Amino acid sequence: MNDQSYHVQNSLTVGEIQGTELAHTAATHIEQLGHGLFPRLGMSFMRRWHRTFLLSGYGVAIAVRNAEGQLSGFLLGTTDQHVFMSEVLSRHRGPLAWRGAIGLARKPRLLATFIRTRALLYARRLGRRARPTSMVTSGPRPVAVVHAVITMPGFRRQGVGTMLLSTFEEAVAGTGVQVIQLVTRADGGAVEFYRALGWNETARRNDKDGRPIVQFEREVRSA
Repeated sequence: MNDQSYHVQNSLTVGEIQGTELAHTAATHIEQLGHGLFPRLGMSFMRRWHRTFLLSGYGVAIAVRNAEGQLSGFLLGTTDQHVFMSEVLSRHRGPLAWRGAIGLARKPRLLATFIRTRALLYARRLGRRARPTSMVTSGPRPVAVVHAVITMPGFRRQGVGTMLLSTFEEAVAGTGVQVIQLVTRADGGAVEFYRALGWNETARRNDKDGRPIVQFEREVRSA
């Protein structure tokens, strides 16, 4: 995505998240979507994690702003999840691992949970020899992934989430990837939101912390 606004609807402008907004997006992510490991690692980690979506050619960081330029909502996603994560491991694993370790050290109970549920998986990922992104190819079924969709309090029921998702689909449409995936909490109101937009429920399972989640998919319309 480029750095300019490219869509306007009902005085809401859609563009790219700016670097100066990362503290705001990270704090809101922690507040509104605090489940899972990453938000619980704290602000320093989350700011850096959000920045990877700005720095990667396979990351998408969309912002909706009102007429006064106030951030009304944002979306973080990838146009090819496999290549994006390979790039993160190649270019950003040091800063992310350092910030994550600090976050875990400050929260002994979270550290214990991490050791029990995720330590071996992350050790394997971080131990792999990093390859330049130019040498990484898509997986057998390339998928785009929505990592977070957040509408700011005070801007709900104004179509912000729908705008973010449709703009993301437009960004994916030109890449050749045919499927977008996302997961959401089974006990949250977002399940009905995605159903109403025509997303297809494809799986139900528990996440690594034992919380029920729902996976949705959507086929990408050709550009």
